[in-house]
Amino acid sequence: MQTPQKLKSQKPSNITKIHSEQLSKLKQKHHHEYDLLEDIRSFSKQRSIIEKEYAQALTKLAHGYLQKSKFPPPPDIKENPEFRKGRTISQVWKTVLEVTEAVGKTRQQAAESYLNQVSEPIKPIKTAKAHTAKKVLDQLATLQKELQGTVGELSKSHKSYSDEEHLAHDARTKYEEANRKVQKRSTGLFTSMAQLQQKSAKLNARRETCDQKANIVRNDYILNIAASNAHQKRYFYVELPQLMQELDGEVYDKAREFMTIISMSELECCGLTQECFTKIMADSCMISRDFNLNCFLHENPTYQESIVYPFDAQDGDKITHIVTEQTSLYDLEKDGKNAALLVAQSDRTIREQEQLLEQLKHLPPVDPKKFDHKKSEKKKDKKKEEREDKENDEDLDPETRMDYCRNNIRKAQTNKLKAEAKLELLRDAGISVDDYIAKAQADIESAEREARERAAAAETVSRLNSVRSDKESICEDSTASYTEDCTTDYSNARASVSSQFHPGRSYPLTAVALYNFAASTPDELSMQQGETLEITADGDGEGWVKARNYENKIGFVPENHLDIHGQEPQSASSYDNTSGSHCDDYSSPPGSATRQGYAADETPYSPYVDQDSNTWARVLYDYEAVSSEELTLKEGDIVQITSKQPRGLEDGWWLGVINDRSGMVPSMIMAELSSDELLVYAEVSMASKLERQPSNDMPPVHSAYENLGQ
Repeated sequence: MQTPQKLKSQKPSNITKIHSEQLSKLKQKHHHEYDLLEDIRSFSKQRSIIEKEYAQALTKLAHGYLQKSKFPPPPDIKENPEFRKGRTISQVWKTVLEVTEAVGKTRQQAAESYLNQVSEPIKPIKTAKAHTAKKVLDQLATLQKELQGTVGELSKSHKSYSDEEHLAHDARTKYEEANRKVQKRSTGLFTSMAQLQQKSAKLNARRETCDQKANIVRNDYILNIAASNAHQKRYFYVELPQLMQELDGEVYDKAREFMTIISMSELECCGLTQECFTKIMADSCMISRDFNLNCFLHENPTYQESIVYPFDAQDGDKITHIVTEQTSLYDLEKDGKNAALLVAQSDRTIREQEQLLEQLKHLPPVDPKKFDHKKSEKKKDKKKEEREDKENDEDLDPETRMDYCRNNIRKAQTNKLKAEAKLELLRDAGISVDDYIAKAQADIESAEREARERAAAAETVSRLNSVRSDKESICEDSTASYTEDCTTDYSNARASVSSQFHPGRSYPLTAVALYNFAASTPDELSMQQGETLEITADGDGEGWVKARNYENKIGFVPENHLDIHGQEPQSASSYDNTSGSHCDDYSSPPGSATRQGYAADETPYSPYVDQDSNTWARVLYDYEAVSSEELTLKEGDIVQITSKQPRGLEDGWWLGVINDRSGMVPSMIMAELSSDELLVYAEVSMASKLERQPSNDMPPVHSAYENLGQ
C-alpha cells in the first residue's frame, strides 16, 4: 500500500462526514470488483457454449459486453516508476473483449478451458468476497464508531476546557482592572480604599479558583487529544489498511490467474490470434493489488489523509502542555495509574487472546453444518447469546471464535496505544509513570498466578469427581451383572476350598466384630463394630472366613476384623501377611485384609485416616528440605498434619507425616483439605487399586493419595 500522507489537522465535527465517505467509497469499490467478477464468470460460461456453435455468436457476445460494461480510465500515477507497468482489471478486461470481438472462429478446445478453469472457480471467490465484504464493512463501521466515541470524548473535554478558560479569562480581566484601581488609588465619593482592596482580594481568590479549574480541564483536554490522535493514527495506518487488504482477499491474484488462463487458451488454440493474446497475457501479468489499490487511493484521497487534532488554545492561552501544579497533581497521578493499569490489562488480554488464537488455528477442520445447527438452537437461548466471552464458546465454529479473538486483540491494542499516549505526556510532565506501570504489571502477574492456582485446584477436584463417578458406575455395573445362579456357583466354588486354610478348626464358631466393614461385592457381608457373628467356614483366600449375622445373611468377612472365640490368638506374622481391603470403610484399621494376596513385605505404609483427630493437607509447590527435621515435598503430595504448633506457637511450620516419615513442613505451601475433598482423595486411591488388581508375585505401586484410602 502506498505510504499515507502526513496527518492533517481536522475539527472533531468533521469525523462523521469523513467516515461516511470512506464507508461509501469502500462499498463502491467492493461492488465494482464484485460486478467485474460476475462479468468474467458469466462471460466465460457463455463463451464456452457459444464457441461450440458459432463463431459469429462469439463476436456478438464480446460486442455486447463491450457495450454493457463501463471502463473508467485509470488514474495518471505513472510519475511513480514503481507503478509504470501496472494494469487495472478493467483495462485488461476491455482488451480481452476487443480481441474476442475480432476473433470469430470456433474454439472447441478453448470452450472446456473457459468453463472448467474460469467460470466455475469464480463462484466460490464471489461468495467468499461477499461474505468477507459484509464482515469487513461491519468491522469498519465498528471501528469508526469507536473512533467517533474517542473523538466525542475529545469534543466534550474541549467544551469543558473552553468554558473554564473563558471564566478564567474573565476573572483575570476583572482582577487586573480592580488591582489597577487599587494601585492608582482610584477612590470615589462612595468608594473607599478599603473597599477597593476588599474587592480586589475577592476577585483574586476567584481568579485563582478559575485558574485551577482551567488547568484541570486543560490537562484532561490535552490527554484526550493525545488519545484521539493515537487512535486516529492506528485507525489510518493499521486498522484501515488491514480491513482493505482483507476485503480485497485474493481477488486480484485470481483475476490475474483467470486472465492468464484465458490468454493461454487462446494462444494454444489458434496461432492466428497469438499476437493479440500475447499482449493480453502480458497485460494480465501486470495486474497487481498494489497498482489497483493505488489507483483507487489516487481517486479517493480520503484514505490517505489521516487526522491529527491540534491543541485549540482559547483566549490567547499559551499553555500547551500538562501543568503539574499541586492542585492538579492528584488528578494527574490518578490518570497515570489508570493508564498504567490499562496498559497492563491490555498486555494480558493480548497475550491470552493470542494463545487462544494459536490453539484455534491448530484445531482440525469441522463440518460447517454442525455449527449452523448449533447456531439455530442458540438463537433460542438469549442468555447464551448475550455472553461476552464468545471466543470461549464451544458452540461457535472455530473461525468465528478466531474472529472474536482478533477483535479482542485489536481492542486491547487500541486501548494500550491510547493509554501509552497518555503516559508519554505524563512522563514528559515529570510524573513517575514507570513506577505505576511496574506496580500494575506486578498486580496483573499476581492475579494471573492466583488464577492459575485456582484453575489447577478446580481441575484436580474435577478429575477426582470424575474418578469417583467412574468408580461408582463400575460398582453399580458389577453388582447388576451378578445373577442368582452365578452367585450360587461362586459361593459353592469358594466353599469347596474353604477347609484348606484351617484344617484343624471345627465350625461353627462365635466371633465379635472388632471394626466396621463395608461389603464391596455381593458375596461379602457388611458388619458393624461389636456385632456378634457365627463363623461357618473358611473363605476362598487366606485371611477370609464365611460368617452369618443376626439377620441370617451369609457372606465373607476379613478374619483380622474378628475376635473369634474358641481359637488361639493369631501371631503378628499372620496379620502381616494381609493388607487392607479396597472397599473397607474409611474407619477400618490399617491392617485390613484383602483377597488379592499381597505378600508381607509388599504391604505399603498406610496411615490411619482419622478425619476428626488429624488434618490432611495438599502440597501446592515443590519444597526441598534444608535440614534433617524437615520433609522434602512434591506438588500434589497429601500430608497428614499432626500439629499446627509443634513449638508451642504459630511460627509458620507444621508437624506432618508422609510415607511413614514425620517432620516439619512450611504451612504457607499447604492447602488444608475439607471433609468432602478428603473423601474424594480417599476414593481416588480405592479406584486406583481396583484398576490395578496386582498379582501375588507383583507388588503394588502406591501413590501418596492411597494413604488416605487405607
